[in-house]
Amino acid sequence: MGERKGTNKYYPPDYDPRKGGLNKWQGVHALRERARKLHMGILIIRFEMPFNVWCEGCENHIGMGVRYNAEKTKVGNFYSTPIFQFRMKCHLCDNYFEIRTDPKNFDYEIISGLRRQEKRWDMSQNDQVVPVDRETSNKLSTDAMYKLEHSELDHAKLKSALPQLDQLETFQKRWKDDFALNQELRNVFRTRKKEINNEKAVDDALLKKSSLDIELLKETESDRKLASMITSYRTVSTGREKHVAKLLEIEQRDIFDKEKASNSSDLSLIVGKFDKPQQIQKLEQCVMVSRNKEKISKLDQQLDKCVQAIKGAVRCRGIVDASIRKNEDIVAGNRLPVSDERSLFCSELCEKSSNNDEHVEHDEQADKSARSIALLSTVGESNNLSSGLDLLQNYATASSESSSE
Repeated sequence: MGERKGTNKYYPPDYDPRKGGLNKWQGVHALRERARKLHMGILIIRFEMPFNVWCEGCENHIGMGVRYNAEKTKVGNFYSTPIFQFRMKCHLCDNYFEIRTDPKNFDYEIISGLRRQEKRWDMSQNDQVVPVDRETSNKLSTDAMYKLEHSELDHAKLKSALPQLDQLETFQKRWKDDFALNQELRNVFRTRKKEINNEKAVDDALLKKSSLDIELLKETESDRKLASMITSYRTVSTGREKHVAKLLEIEQRDIFDKEKASNSSDLSLIVGKFDKPQQIQKLEQCVMVSRNKEKISKLDQQLDKCVQAIKGAVRCRGIVDASIRKNEDIVAGNRLPVSDERSLFCSELCEKSSNNDEHVEHDEQADKSARSIALLSTVGESNNLSSGLDLLQNYATASSESSSE
């Protein structure tokens, strides 16, 4: 390194070695701008904040480890240890702050411009090495009783730390036999390598069977559960389900079909494939259920048709009976009142006619219904009241003739 530094520097022709090195001959310092205040005893260095502080100028927090360009100055000595002071400018405002070393307490002291965040603790409670001050060292060297007291404290501390020391020694003994540890580790590696090779063989077989060229992920417990659920709740029809569907199709065909012989042979073949009695019994149950469903659907359709026919007959009969009663009352000479009394009088006539006609047989009512429908159709076509009364008179004459017969 020394030779490289010497050979890589340029020495001009007018260089005078009697003036010293190149820096002194050119009148510059080796630190360049950092040493511009060196004549004042100030050296510019890179200072790192030793703890968390708050700037008193802008009240902003400055974390531990933030670096600044600081002016380093020697301000005194603690015995033979120099005390340095650092002055720097806040990067968030125009405030300057100063920090000084404290070799007596192994700490830093804030002079101005900052406020420290207090996070101090007792070094003796934190299992750290407590620095011994000069007074304590003088007492230990001169006072025998003081030394005896300290030795008793040291023995008590040793007894309290013995379990931890034994545990550490036990851990160290486990690593003492290097050959056994290496052998055990290699056995674990061999076993794991065999498992990996077996898994790879299974994956390769699956990829070859599926004609895939992808990388399979490692199988997990959740994948196994999901696969079992898919297989148990599958929707693909099995062979038994296909046979049942075929049997139902054969049962639904017409018995007088020309392909009866072939159908019976197919049925015998399908039933013959079910060797166990339980399977045959389940098959028969499925067939019976399908037949019952078809019968129920046909009965429902017939029932709907009957209900609709009954409703239509009842509606027609009610219309015909009302027209007959009205015509008979008009022919008998009952005149309809005017305006509001018309509806009341008609309702009374309908009630009377219904009470009087209860003994009439079904055939006579059917005959009257037919005649009334014909008369009403002619009345609806005519707008003259007299023509309507004439038609009603003819209807009464015809009804009397039919009754006499």
